[in-house]
Amino acid sequence: MENLLEQSERREELRLALATLPELDRYLIYQRYFKFASTEELAAKTGLTRHAVDTRLWRARKSLREALKEHAHEYERI
Repeated sequence: MENLLEQSERREELRLALATLPELDRYLIYQRYFKFASTEELAAKTGLTRHAVDTRLWRARKSLREALKEHAHEYERI
């Protein structure tokens, strides 16, 4: 039961962290990591180059890591 609560909390943390991203970055993250779209598919759908998609995904992942770390530090203080 405790494991399910932890998973639920983690999903909520991820949802909140994703909400901080710009709309296009959220879309790219969702399509790439939840729908398993390729970089080429994302480039075609968005009109970006493959390199631009890769760069945006890299920056979005970095932002998510930072947001999740920040949330974890806040949680530890409580």
